Amino acid sequence: MIRQETDGVLYRLSEPFDFGFLRRYGRVFKVFDDQDSGNICFGLERDGARYFLKFAGAHTARYDGDPAKAVAALQAAAPIYRALVHENLIRLLEAGEMGGGYGMLFEWTDAICMGQMYPEQHKAFMAPEEFERGAPLDEITNVYALGALAFALFADCSRTREAWELSEPLYRVAKKATCDERSARYPSLCALLADWENALEKKTKPKGVY
Repeated sequence: MIRQETDGVLYRLSEPFDFGFLRRYGRVFKVFDDQDSGNICFGLERDGARYFLKFAGAHTARYDGDPAKAVAALQAAAPIYRALVHENLIRLLEAGEMGGGYGMLFEWTDAICMGQMYPEQHKAFMAPEEFERGAPLDEITNVYALGALAFALFADCSRTREAWELSEPLYRVAKKATCDERSARYPSLCALLADWENALEKKTKPKGVY
C-alpha cells in the first residue's frame, strides 16, 4: 500500500499511478479511494464549477483484481447511465478513455454514497450477497444495484407493480435485475441495457387501461 498526493489531497493505492491527466478537468479537492470495485473517484473544481470523476485503470487500494477488468466493467456501465437519464440523477457529462484507463465525468452533487464501504450506506441498493462474508461481488452485483436504482427513481424504492410509474416491460426488466438469486439476474450490465432499451421501444397500454 502506498500514499499518493494530487493537489495536496492524499489517497491510497496499491501501486503508483500517474493522474496528471486530471489537470484537464480541474483541481482535486476530494478523493474516494476506499472502494472495492477497482474504481477511484475524484471531486474536481474548475472555474467555480465542481465535477465528479469515476476512473478505472489504476491499482486501487481495496481491489485485488486486474485493472483491465475494472475498466471493462466501467465501460459497460456507461450506456446504462445514459439509458437511466432522470432529473434525480447527476448528469453524465463525458465518458471515454483517459489517462491510460477509462473515466466517467459527472456534475458534482452532495449526495449519500450507496456503497458498502462508507458509513452513510443505503441498504436498499445492496444485493443479498453483499451481506455474506466471502461472497462474490462482481458485475452481477452491479446489475442488482442498477435495478434497485430504477425502483428508487420510478417507484419510490417500492418493488411493487402498483408503485411502478413506467411500463410493464420496463418493470419486468427491473424486477429481473433485482432477483435475490444471482443466476436469475442479467449476466452482465450490457444484457441489462439491451433488455431495458428493447422495453423502451415496446408500445404498451398505460397502467390501468385494458
